[in-house]
Amino acid sequence: MNQEIQIEFNAGNLIPHYQERFRLYDRFLPHLAPYLEGTIVDVGANCGALAVSMSLNNPQLSFICVEPEDQCLELLHKNIKKINSPVVVLKGKVGTEEVVKLDEIVGKGVCLIKVDVDGYDWDVIDTFSFATKPPIYIEEDAKEEWQYSKYFDMNHRLKEQGYNNIWMFDNYGCLIGFTNNWTEVDTLNAYINRMKKGKSEQTLWYLDLLVCQDEDVQRLGGAVLAYLEK
Repeated sequence: MNQEIQIEFNAGNLIPHYQERFRLYDRFLPHLAPYLEGTIVDVGANCGALAVSMSLNNPQLSFICVEPEDQCLELLHKNIKKINSPVVVLKGKVGTEEVVKLDEIVGKGVCLIKVDVDGYDWDVIDTFSFATKPPIYIEEDAKEEWQYSKYFDMNHRLKEQGYNNIWMFDNYGCLIGFTNNWTEVDTLNAYINRMKKGKSEQTLWYLDLLVCQDEDVQRLGGAVLAYLEK
């Protein structure tokens, strides 16, 4: 995390601890910031650490941060006061049974959608009609076995919408690889599920994916290549 600004974390937030142990943990999106232009939609914004770290690397970005928890929101408002980027904060959950829908948030000028809602990221995507198709950075972290089928369905929907350029990252922030084949993502998720069942010692807990349309692949690919030098 950039040390120019002291970010206030909520109790139990392990980002500072993990970043001491794993040097790439939650580092990719701040690295990506200079390659983006427009508005970041951050679903599951927590204390606003992502908005702060991305803004430090690209002050021209603006943010829409969505977070339901009061404790996180209090810190989010404190943290975003430390940056100059415009930030809109929305309180609530995004999902098919929730008040907030992704379609209501994503409009013209959005350059990235980031989703991290602990096992229900697929439900967020279910509220998106893809009227625009910005790059998406999403966590695939099934907390229960039944959620794997939901992520499988989400991946199929993303494939149908042309999101067939896929960078896969492990939960420590290290790039696994690039693929145009969603079957490779599903295979990795099945492997993670087997480890969770005790079939093997668990070394991988979940995937983070950066996915985009063909018109964005060269720009984002350049960002990933530069990230590999870190």
